[in-house]
Amino acid sequence: MCRLTRIKDDRGFTLIESILQLMIFVVFIHLVILFVFWKEPIERQYNDMLKTDFELFVLDLQASIVDVEDFQIHDDNRGIRFLTTRGRINIEYRRGVIRKRIDELGHIPLLTEVETAQFNTDGTRLFVDVIMLDGTRKERIFAIGANPK
Repeated sequence: MCRLTRIKDDRGFTLIESILQLMIFVVFIHLVILFVFWKEPIERQYNDMLKTDFELFVLDLQASIVDVEDFQIHDDNRGIRFLTTRGRINIEYRRGVIRKRIDELGHIPLLTEVETAQFNTDGTRLFVDVIMLDGTRKERIFAIGANPK
C-alpha cells in the first residue's frame, strides 16, 4: 500500500518551473537592491535630524533669554532660572531631556537624547555644553539680554 502512494518523479525541472523560480529570484534581488539604496538616504536624514534638533534647541534658548531679569545658574550647573514678562522660567536638564518650565508649571521638552548638560555664565554670556547619548559633544555661547527695571 505504501508503494502505491509514493510516486517517483525523476524527470527533473521543467522549463516552466525553472522560469518561475528565476522570476521569483529576480523579484527578490530587486527588493534587496531597493533596500540597500533606500537605507543610505534614511541614515543620512536621521543624522541631519539630530543636528536639526540641536539647532532648534539653540533657537528656542536664545529666544528665551533675550529680555531677562534676575538670571541665575542653579542645580549644580544643570539648569538656569530667570524672570521675563512671561514669568519665572526654568530651563534644566532632567533624565535625558533639557526641558523648559514656566512658573513651575508644565514640562516643555527642548532637547531629547541628552546624556549630560552644563550651563555656565560670565555675566553677559551663557555657555552651554551638551553631550548627546551617541557621544557627540555640542557647545554653544548665547548672549543674555538684560532688561533694566
